[in-house]
Amino acid sequence: KMLEDIKFVRLGGKHQWPEYALKYRNSPGAERPVLTDNRVKQYRTSVINGIKQSMPSIKVLPVDDQADVQTAEVLQGVIRNIESISHADTAKDKAIEYAVDCGRGYFGLMTRYVSDDSWDQEIAFRTIPDPFKVYFDPYSIEPDGSDARWGFLVEEVPRSQFKREYPDIDLADWNVG
Repeated sequence: KMLEDIKFVRLGGKHQWPEYALKYRNSPGAERPVLTDNRVKQYRTSVINGIKQSMPSIKVLPVDDQADVQTAEVLQGVIRNIESISHADTAKDKAIEYAVDCGRGYFGLMTRYVSDDSWDQEIAFRTIPDPFKVYFDPYSIEPDGSDARWGFLVEEVPRSQFKREYPDIDLADWNVG
């Protein structure tokens, strides 16, 4: 249903007609045009732009008598730097688009190596361009998934690349559903 929703909003055309109506309109002798007027797209754009105008962001606040305002400001600066160097806006924008289109959108926070010859790592936002590749604990109850015990991000790798990166591992065929 999520994929149908994405096609309905983004592609329009024949994707805005139910399957039975398309079959009837394309049946021999009853060929009739399949007209559409995609009015959903303008509302989608309006909702997405509204969210982008008031984009949720991380805010560090000192909350008890042990907290220091200057430390909170420094941490806020570190977070802004992480968002800036890892293009957090792009990751959030893609997540928002999918959330509006089909109800689920994701971005990731990960660590990555600063360079190929260093063991130093930095925190970075990651764009997740396909919400169908994210699998969460089905027993998670919270809407934001904060109580999930596990989650997977599935990434398809070309066979040649896999053989190059993992030459000692035998390949097995998987039918991913």
